[in-house]
Amino acid sequence: MYFTNQETVLAVARYYIDKFKTAKPTDPDIKIYLGTDFTSEETALRKRVNEIKALPDDDPGKDKELLDFYFYHKDFSDPGRVYLYIASVGIAAEKSLDEIMEDSENPLDESLEDPEKKEKYRPVFFSSNAITLSNKIQIVTLFYGDAVEIHKNFDYLHAANYWVSDTGKVELKIEAMEAVHNKELIYVGSKYPVCSLFRMRKFLSRGFTVSAGEILKIAMNINEFDLTKIPVLRDQLIGVDSAYFNSLIEGLKNKQDGQVNRNYVTELINRMYN
Repeated sequence: MYFTNQETVLAVARYYIDKFKTAKPTDPDIKIYLGTDFTSEETALRKRVNEIKALPDDDPGKDKELLDFYFYHKDFSDPGRVYLYIASVGIAAEKSLDEIMEDSENPLDESLEDPEKKEKYRPVFFSSNAITLSNKIQIVTLFYGDAVEIHKNFDYLHAANYWVSDTGKVELKIEAMEAVHNKELIYVGSKYPVCSLFRMRKFLSRGFTVSAGEILKIAMNINEFDLTKIPVLRDQLIGVDSAYFNSLIEGLKNKQDGQVNRNYVTELINRMYN
């Protein structure tokens, strides 16, 4: 689920953050920032960053996570974008991170659901780009806007159908319906092609097929991004889901020169996941 304007994204995000805090008051704090918070000198975020920078490294009040969040997004921030900052591990969830990792490679999948009867549509997972509710609802905060424009960046053709709430209109595209009927993955391009590669595994497990040509299209799309630059790699790994790669993302923070290569990432993956 996504929205057409920033005001709605902010209102919905605040509602579910408050709801989550009520249910789990001891969990990491979740704050909302806008792209302009990273570029203006007078914002509360910028002032807080300056205060933290002035503290000694061993000061217990030095929030290094917030510093990392700020400097990571500072040079890549979109003025109109909504950013969720979750202190500590970068995510907040109804379950612990260990439980999420045991459940699924994709914590936004239905395997997060509890068999117990609980309130429907309660917030169960927050990342910097999305809020996940129970009963298989995901609210994307990463982007907003006109449905036609947004679907230009949807990775697979079968996901191109949509419903508009204010008009009640359901947009069904013939080519998308054919892809659904044939269970065929057709790649149309994405701002997050690395995530599309991971998403492919989910669809294949559900009976979809994919041709070598479609995989090559994803590879060509990934080639447009310089994944040796840590901010770019982190952004691609996060997409709308950061839990599975949270440990790897944390490991990237220790690379001081801001550059990685295949051998470095391979070593991190072998240590963390194998």
